[in-house]
Amino acid sequence: MVSWHTERIEDAFAEAALDPAQWARALDTVADVTESAGALLFSFNGDLIPSVPFTDSISRSVETYFENGWHLQDERTRGFDLMVKRGVVDDLDIFGIDQIKRKRRSHATALRDCAR
Repeated sequence: MVSWHTERIEDAFAEAALDPAQWARALDTVADVTESAGALLFSFNGDLIPSVPFTDSISRSVETYFENGWHLQDERTRGFDLMVKRGVVDDLDIFGIDQIKRKRRSHATALRDCAR
């Protein structure tokens, strides 16, 4: 099991809550601590709007996500009810491993097509 030092994330989120200009830095901290490619936040009420904060490392993916309307059909919105109950949700709460692998291949193909 992964053991992350979430204190850094908590501190970064506390700073960002007081100074919204710090959200990008806070998300960089999340990506660093969790060894992720990047991070972003969606509106808690489920609205998927292009003004969500995100890390620079995934900026092109986020731009493509909104420019091509993927936010209007994102299956991750199924996790919002669970997020309300638990406070956090990730892809493994919504999808099985096989579904994630299939989606990864499908999304990679779609991103290649968008880049053309």
